Amino acid sequence: MSTEADHSVPINDEISNILLMSEATTGHQTQNLITSNVGIDEIDIKNHTRKSKSSDPTITTRKNKITYQNEDEIKKDWKIGSDLQLYSKSLGKWFAGKITNIIMDNHAEWLTVKYDKSREKEVQRFDDTVKPTEKQLIRKSWKTGSSLQLYSRSLGKWFAGEIIKITKDDHGEWLEVVYDKSRRKEVQRLDTSVKPTQKQLMK
Repeated sequence: MSTEADHSVPINDEISNILLMSEATTGHQTQNLITSNVGIDEIDIKNHTRKSKSSDPTITTRKNKITYQNEDEIKKDWKIGSDLQLYSKSLGKWFAGKITNIIMDNHAEWLTVKYDKSREKEVQRFDDTVKPTEKQLIRKSWKTGSSLQLYSRSLGKWFAGEIIKITKDDHGEWLEVVYDKSRRKEVQRLDTSVKPTQKQLMK
């Protein structure tokens, strides 16, 4: 198993007084861990040592106008097998990643993320070095009247669709979609039978 090398991260003077907040959950009690300059960021899988982080403004750059609150809502839904984007400080760029494990300790909840083929890293769920994929952000923004693509298993092809109603029950959130002129179907927001339109992906 390949892991990312542990590099010290310089702290920029202009951001040295910024407070970094990371939510940590222990049992049923939630507390805010507040620190200046550096905070618990990630764990080096190989050496089992925690590394500090800097407030790198490039990490929080978003291409779209989705709010931070919506991103956190998406992060709450992440589970083993979920896709995400992970920022590597040593390599200086974002990678597509997948959650392979979720663990808890006295500090917080940690996601084990596999990325760049064979690298692995543990990061906190709400850390700035992980963010939703573009498709997840688009799905979260869907509302009544939004367009999407829906796959009909009985007809064996994709159709342009429109959300006409959104409901919630004990099983999750359901989108009622009209497609192929007058056909209707209820699907969950994250179901693989619905996906963003090409126009949404190009924004």
